[in-house]
Amino acid sequence: MSPRAAVAGGLNRGARLQRLAGAGAVALLVAAAAIVPPGRPLPLDVCVFRRVTHLPCLTCGMTRAACAFARGDWARGVAWHPPAALLLGGLIVWAAWTGAEAAAGRALAARARRRFFVALVAAGAALALALWVARLTGRVAWPPGGG
Repeated sequence: MSPRAAVAGGLNRGARLQRLAGAGAVALLVAAAAIVPPGRPLPLDVCVFRRVTHLPCLTCGMTRAACAFARGDWARGVAWHPPAALLLGGLIVWAAWTGAEAAAGRALAARARRRFFVALVAAGAALALALWVARLTGRVAWPPGGG
């Protein structure tokens, strides 16, 4: 049996390393979000929809909000894009869960994990869509603070 062979009911060495690398990459991403300035986290405007239509897209402000939430600036994060808290929280939970699976050498509550993340994505998408409609109809100011 090779060293990469699966242990009965567990993860093989390659799968454990893959989970560990994924958890580490997400942890670095969250740490970077806490370091970059939330007002301008990216050096360029990557939203083609906004550039063409001059309207906010479904995710406009998500990166800024995630950076603000990562720094603990909840008011600024909510002003930019409230569902980004779900994104950031989901990334943190995913990294912890995946890291725990790598350490345990087996999948942990796979069905519960799947249900949790499906519910998280559905809630985030519904909130983002509601926010987008509110922005397009002028019920919520965009960009926040008029700037």
